Amino acid sequence: MNAIVQKIARAVLFLCACSALSAGTATVQFSVNDKATGKPLNGAHMIVLNGADTVSVSSSKAAEPAALQLDVELTSVDGENAMPASFRTIETHPNPCERTVTLNVPPAAASGKGMLKIMNVLGQEIHSEPVQAPAGAAFAVDLHMQNLAQGMYIVQMTDAEGKTVSGKFLKIGSSAAATSPSVWASGLRPMVWNGARSLSKPAATSYTFTAFSDKNTADADGAHAGGFASVTVPVSKDTSIVLELEKTPFSECGHTMAPRTAAEITVDGKADEAVWSRAAWGPMNQLWLYKMPSADDFTGRYKIAWSPEVLYVLVEIRDDSLSDQHSDPLSSYYMDDCFEVFIDENASGGIHTYSYNAFAYHISIFGKAVDAGPDRQTKDFSDHIVMKRTQDKDLYTWEIALKVYTDAYNDKSKTNAPAVLDGGKVMGLAAAYCDNDGKFDRESFMGSIYIAGKDKNTAWMDASVFGTLELLP
Repeated sequence: MNAIVQKIARAVLFLCACSALSAGTATVQFSVNDKATGKPLNGAHMIVLNGADTVSVSSSKAAEPAALQLDVELTSVDGENAMPASFRTIETHPNPCERTVTLNVPPAAASGKGMLKIMNVLGQEIHSEPVQAPAGAAFAVDLHMQNLAQGMYIVQMTDAEGKTVSGKFLKIGSSAAATSPSVWASGLRPMVWNGARSLSKPAATSYTFTAFSDKNTADADGAHAGGFASVTVPVSKDTSIVLELEKTPFSECGHTMAPRTAAEITVDGKADEAVWSRAAWGPMNQLWLYKMPSADDFTGRYKIAWSPEVLYVLVEIRDDSLSDQHSDPLSSYYMDDCFEVFIDENASGGIHTYSYNAFAYHISIFGKAVDAGPDRQTKDFSDHIVMKRTQDKDLYTWEIALKVYTDAYNDKSKTNAPAVLDGGKVMGLAAAYCDNDGKFDRESFMGSIYIAGKDKNTAWMDASVFGTLELLP
């Protein structure tokens, strides 16, 4: 994930003061809001990572938070004479339990006379009784249950100053439904950790929660909103997370927010303008066709910036063999090494194979840009771009200025004018690279967005699979 985005992104985190529902798992609820308005969002993309491994991919709903159960490792805590300071909830064991459960209450939770309460998951109070807690010390108390129905229960301890901690336990075993339940506490004692016993507790496992918007993300009123937010947190118990999306440069899975440049960019392949340090890299790591290249064969990534006149595209390609086998730029152009940028000016989606509903510019290593037109003939659109490319061993840096045209573009007109770009504009975008290692045809076709289904080579026909490009003010 881009380091600049990590620094700028904001997320609000709320941790519930309760243990996991069962050993080895934690339930995480997370929702996505627009930071500017505070409104929950529909259709924001949510990705959960454990290190480099993807745990979950989902979309947000404005009406309800998403729920996800995560695995957390268990460790055994053996203390001596004191409860570990990291315990800030009531630990319950055994859990699940049948007739008796022991509550281990941390020292900061209760001092002097306090109140112990038991509630069901609906918040209804089942039992309460005063407890005289040892001042400043952790303590244990045994909770006995007779004729208590099976289910999940919340135990809460509140001291004289109003400080509260809580925990959960799962009651199992048979119950006499017709008999009134009876609950009482006994055996209150200082909690002593002497190494003879251990308490199994979840160890913190770090997960990264990321959310970002696309062209379809909207609040409950239907207004387009969103941005990007990411947070990495250790999870060892039930957790609730609210991700607040901000308008900040980012690029995730083909969904890009591009900064505006304050000065004209000199297209020279050097990428030394200030705006490039603010833009975020987007990967081209999705196999669309043929074979997945090894890292020493090909890797690619891109950045986007903009001015009212043009889009600027910065591309970095590592390629062990640069090749152009076809001398005619209008013939078999997709078989050679080339960078492709797909632009849907109004993000309308839909078929564009032989129309200007969207453009699919194939940019050769020599700076020629071609695509098919409505007459099914290949067109030279080199006047739509300016491209310069530099080389450092196997690293090729492409810098491109691209004029953006609408679907009203007409081959027969000599007065086609590019669109004037403005902050807040949302377009369809995809980036790709054809990798040819010196043969007649390309060996790999790598794209910037994940395409579902077996046939992933569909961007050249259907703009609906494009990602999103949003221009930041």
